[in-house]
Amino acid sequence: MHSPMFTLEVFPPKRNAPVGTIYDTLDGLEGLNPDFISVTYGHGTHSDRTATARIAHTISKEYGIPAVAHLTALYSDKFNHASDLVSYIRSVKPDFKVFGACYPEGHYQADSLDQDIENLKIKVDAGVTHLISQLFYDNEDFYRFLDKARAAGITVPIEAGIMPVRG
Repeated sequence: MHSPMFTLEVFPPKRNAPVGTIYDTLDGLEGLNPDFISVTYGHGTHSDRTATARIAHTISKEYGIPAVAHLTALYSDKFNHASDLVSYIRSVKPDFKVFGACYPEGHYQADSLDQDIENLKIKVDAGVTHLISQLFYDNEDFYRFLDKARAAGITVPIEAGIMPVRG
């Protein structure tokens, strides 16, 4: 069994917004010691998407905190599914830790939670080493998801993604 991870997530700023706001925020969080900070994937232009890698690099090198850069198959013409992207990453970098998203309430494109978990199993079998859930609103959804995932043979660690309520 593993102990729960404590991680933070930052979002690249919108186009033409200063990137320094992320670093100002990180300066204010000094002492929290997260296991890692994930950086979401920019949408839109190539420069928006490369911001993810630049920010993750800065977090890792200048703050000394491991960074996880989000990638998605959504904007790729090479990968139809996240499992394809995972397979590719593992073929090029077999020692990489690959974190994947999971959906306790079911992915919006899946016909059912069971179908979504079948697809998740494909992603894990392709090489995902750890799962972090998307936001959910009812803990029972998360517990039901965990039970179904374990019954399907998904044994990698699964962490609950939590977003604090902001005023």
